[in-house]
Amino acid sequence: MFDKKNYNQKYYQEHKEKHDKTSREWTKNHPDYQKDYYEKNRVREIKQSCNWQKKNLEKVQEKHQEWYHKKRMLAFDKLGGKCICCGESDWTCLQIDHINGGGSQHHKQRQSYGIIIDVLNDPDAKSKYQLLCANCNWKKRFRLKEHNDHSKMWEFRKP
Repeated sequence: MFDKKNYNQKYYQEHKEKHDKTSREWTKNHPDYQKDYYEKNRVREIKQSCNWQKKNLEKVQEKHQEWYHKKRMLAFDKLGGKCICCGESDWTCLQIDHINGGGSQHHKQRQSYGIIIDVLNDPDAKSKYQLLCANCNWKKRFRLKEHNDHSKMWEFRKP
């Protein structure tokens, strides 16, 4: 019996370069096709995407972690790659700090990945953000009273 699936896979492998070149040319000559197709089939495309993501949750999570780590490293590099106070360069300890405060509100609005994207997209990021290690960041927050109002707790712990 003729197995069409295997035949197509074998044919594609043997003619991969020609097929890919033809596909790229066709896509280049029809730039609006994918956009129009998506608009016409939006609901079905979203449903298929959601179903695939549910079935392949581990792959999705792994890709997201790779993406997040890559973007985080790019943001750290853009901000100097080390704590500006103590020089710590271990990426697991580094945090993006808002120089003029407001980081807590920004984090509530954008979450950590949104802040990373803001740093990467902002040409003037070094004037708004800085890298601090976790210890230096907490020291700064305490010194500037940027922490939540736990005044009773701090009074209790004063020597």
